[in-house]
Amino acid sequence: MKANSRQRALLLASQRLAYYAVFIAVMGIIGFLTNPAKAKSALISGLVSGGLCLVWSYLISNGSSNTSKWGCIAGFVSCLVLGFVFAWRAFLAWNSYLSGQEEKLVPAVLTSVMSLASAVTLPSLAYF
Repeated sequence: MKANSRQRALLLASQRLAYYAVFIAVMGIIGFLTNPAKAKSALISGLVSGGLCLVWSYLISNGSSNTSKWGCIAGFVSCLVLGFVFAWRAFLAWNSYLSGQEEKLVPAVLTSVMSLASAVTLPSLAYF
């Protein structure tokens, strides 16, 4: 692969991961605001996960070729793990909602959207 196309791929991966990071952090904040008494973990996990993904994004865009590679790997693994966690949490929330717990609708929708965002972001990070 040419250096120019490699740089473009890394820039795209970095940008998508940064967008993903901000999205995850915002969704954590939204989750917290919908139920502040019970959703402190949504705020903490959203901000921490988003912050880590921003670090990986920075490493991809501003590092040497070795640092960019490790940033891509860390971003890919983070996105993959988060995607599975969000999918699992969405599954549990939807089951609870369908069992009659109407307060689980918002968490079900939020975690489903976050899982989808992980699936959309993941392919751009597979370049390592």
